[in-house]
Amino acid sequence: MRNTVSAITLAVLTLAASTATAGPIPVSYTFDQGTSQGSYVYSDPGFVKLTDGVLGYTGWAVNGAPQWVGWTANQVNVDFTFAGMTAISGVNLGTTQDNLADVVLPSLTVSQWVNGQWSQVGSLTVPASAANDHSSLDTSPHGFLSLSGLNIYSDKVRLTLNSNGPWIFADEVTFNEGVQQDNAMPEPGSMGLLAAGMALLALRPRKAVRRS
Repeated sequence: MRNTVSAITLAVLTLAASTATAGPIPVSYTFDQGTSQGSYVYSDPGFVKLTDGVLGYTGWAVNGAPQWVGWTANQVNVDFTFAGMTAISGVNLGTTQDNLADVVLPSLTVSQWVNGQWSQVGSLTVPASAANDHSSLDTSPHGFLSLSGLNIYSDKVRLTLNSNGPWIFADEVTFNEGVQQDNAMPEPGSMGLLAAGMALLALRPRKAVRRS
């Protein structure tokens, strides 16, 4: 059985100048909770918004929110399927927050499909804080909540979004490529990096087309 590594990460907001290297891209995804409607419609009927490379702004209401998928559920499981067994070292969620009574950054849990069941490999706890507030009309690029060191090797990955307020918003999920060692199949119940941290919001500009 592999050892579980635990790490505490402090709240950080960084502006990355370089473009992130493209990682593994899932062939499909689904989620287990219906989307919700508010000032605009935050649906994803074709299950494409979270992997299409199209990003919204820090202010979700800037242009009518066409890029955003939104939920009012307490917990949402988003299940990604890859073309085959894939090595993944990190998961990044594009999200935003305007205020604690509206859209709030979620906490995250990541699991991989192993031997017919989900096995948790990492988590990120994001305490609800007004320090993460931004105007809903802010036109700057938004940040990404990131989990790294996950050591995933599977054809399915589950990203669980845990609500910290009335709304959860997401517009993109990306994956960092991992290195799979020979004969290094994950053992049942093994876990990678467990990052229980405070609002790791790393802004990583990506090659994306913005809808006007």
